[in-house]
Amino acid sequence: MTIRAIPLAVWIVSCGGDPNGAFPSGSADDQSEEDADEGSPSNSCGDTWSTDNDNVSTQPNDCLLWSSRSEDEMNWHDAASLADGLRGDCGNDCPESAGGYCSDMGPQWRLPTIDEITDAAKTQPDIENVDGWLWSCDTDFTNSQNALTADLSRAGTKFQKPKASSQAWVRCVSDN
Repeated sequence: MTIRAIPLAVWIVSCGGDPNGAFPSGSADDQSEEDADEGSPSNSCGDTWSTDNDNVSTQPNDCLLWSSRSEDEMNWHDAASLADGLRGDCGNDCPESAGGYCSDMGPQWRLPTIDEITDAAKTQPDIENVDGWLWSCDTDFTNSQNALTADLSRAGTKFQKPKASSQAWVRCVSDN
C-alpha cells in the first residue's frame, strides 16, 4: 500500500478555497453584497411557516411550497403520477397513469419525497390539518409493493404501507 501526501494548497483550492487566503467557511453570512447581487440564492421565505390565501404553505428556510391536505385519504396508486413513482424508484409496482393527485394542480406540483416530509416535520409546521400520514413518492427499497409515509406532526417517524390496500392523505409540494 502506498500513501501519498497531498499538498495543502491543492486541497484548499479543490475545496473552493484561496491558497493565499483563509479556508472556505461555507457560511451564507460570509457572502459579500456583490456576491448576492450576482444572483446567489437568498432565503426570502422567512423563519416561520406562512400560508397564503390559496391555503398554500411555505416551509421556512428552504421555501418549499406545500398544498393543503387532500379532502380524502387514498391509496398510493391514486396519489402518485407515473413521474412521481419513477422518481421514488417504484420498481415493478409503478402507477399506471401519467396523472396523479398532484398533477391536477399543475405541472410544478408533485408528491414529496420521504426526506422532504420528515425534514418539514422537524420544523413543527403551524399549518391547518397537520396531523395524518402522508404518502411520499418513495417506494420501500425492500418491498416494491410498499410506499413510505410520514406525518408532519410526528418528527422522526416514517412507515411503509402497502401501496394498493392502504389509505393515506396527500400534500403536494412545489419548488416554485
